[in-house]
Amino acid sequence: GNSLLEFGDDDDFMEPLRLQAEGWNTDNKVTLFGLRTASSCLQDILVNRALIYKSVRETPNIRNVPINRPVFIVGFPRTGTTLLHGLLNLDSRCRTFKLWEVLSPAPPPQNPTTHFGPPDPRIAATHKGIDWYFTMEPQLMSMHPMDTEKEDECCHLFEQNFVDRHTPILAQNQDKYWQWLKNRSKEDMVKAYEFYKLQLQTMMFHKRPLSHIVLKDPTHAMFLDALLEVFPDACVVHTTRNVTSVVGSTCSGFKVLSKNYYFTGDYSKQQCGQRALDYLTFSAQRMSEAYTALPSEKRRQVLTLPFSELVKSPSKAVENIYEHFGMDMPPDMLDRIAHYMALNPSNKYGKHKYSLEEFGLNASSLDSAPEFREYTSTFGCRTTG
Repeated sequence: GNSLLEFGDDDDFMEPLRLQAEGWNTDNKVTLFGLRTASSCLQDILVNRALIYKSVRETPNIRNVPINRPVFIVGFPRTGTTLLHGLLNLDSRCRTFKLWEVLSPAPPPQNPTTHFGPPDPRIAATHKGIDWYFTMEPQLMSMHPMDTEKEDECCHLFEQNFVDRHTPILAQNQDKYWQWLKNRSKEDMVKAYEFYKLQLQTMMFHKRPLSHIVLKDPTHAMFLDALLEVFPDACVVHTTRNVTSVVGSTCSGFKVLSKNYYFTGDYSKQQCGQRALDYLTFSAQRMSEAYTALPSEKRRQVLTLPFSELVKSPSKAVENIYEHFGMDMPPDMLDRIAHYMALNPSNKYGKHKYSLEEFGLNASSLDSAPEFREYTSTFGCRTTG
């Protein structure tokens, strides 16, 4: 049957699904190829939702999988979150989630060390999709390298609940959806995080960590209060960087992605700049408000890590994280970090070049933006420089 039961316990997802679909269908600049891509993404989400709830119906114990002291890397795009994710993944006792897993979390992935059947078909399917993606747009590799069998962002888990930070910046006609997302209350987002948690439990059912899990995505910065409600013992690492680098780099990434949806002449870079700025200022405001509202003992659960410190000494940054959260660091961790940094030098996949002016923005206007002022004073990061 086609009942809502197949897609979840309620119909909360219907409104954002309708808004996104409507936004694409009434976008007079999107290409036919772009429209098909967007439609395919929305269909994939519905399939994933159905598979997640089917898995939980068949295996109710999924809901009992414990998640203790998860580590969340929370920071704007381009603040070193991918590097830090890779470094924390070097602890063999932890569990991160591979790209193929977060793209299709159900049915529960088998543990490769105890399961000797054929490879999961989702791996080959993801390989195929990623190869196509980077063939279409090789520049993406220098901005956000992706590998089917490497750890990746958990934004994909949010997207199964139509909490999607990408589409409102990328697409030229998603203002109604963006307003819907900005208007989510803490209670709304607690429900979204409960579904997010259910997906983590599904992926962990056969493969649990010896100590903790590590997750990363900029989406968390918008909803820190809900995150800490659903994961009260979370360890949050908040990466920061000067705002001009963040804004310029974010715009540039979306300009490249837009080629899958729009002809170059039909895509306004200035409007993309404004949408990216709106997302980042909203995110900054929400992050500082949620952090400031925390009682002082809860604030210890949020550790701020400046980008400059991370790149200057990755091993010191990781040591500080383990020490701050009272976690034991594996004895060979520093050797692993040195090896990892040697294999993954900065700009390994080419240098990501961009300018603010291309997107109708400039450093002095960002520097004086009141929306960033509270954020930069709360977390001690500069807007420029």
